[in-house]
Formats: sequence, structure tokens, C-alpha cells
Amino acid sequence: MDIASFSVEILSLLFLVAVIAGCLDTLAGGGGLISLPALILAGVPPLAA
Repeated sequence: MDIASFSVEILSLLFLVAVIAGCLDTLAGGGGLISLPALILAGVPPLAA
């Protein structure tokens, strides 16, 4: 899956989710519970997510 196939809106949403998940990881852990479903909903294959 190439990054050029994503729209700007999807990339900005994934960036925002990554920042929120990173903050959650530093405080309590478990940021993957936010980032993994967001990547799958964006269309990234589950093995690559």
C-alpha cells in the first residue's frame, strides 16, 4: 500500500490519531488500541497495520 494512494484528509486524520495514541502510550500504555483500528478503517491491510 503506497502512501500516495491516501487522500490528505485521511493522512491528517491518521497523524492526529498517532499523536493521541502516542500521548496515551506515554501516560498509561495502550495506544495501539486507538491506532490499530484507525489504520484498519483507513484501509491499511491488517498485517501491515
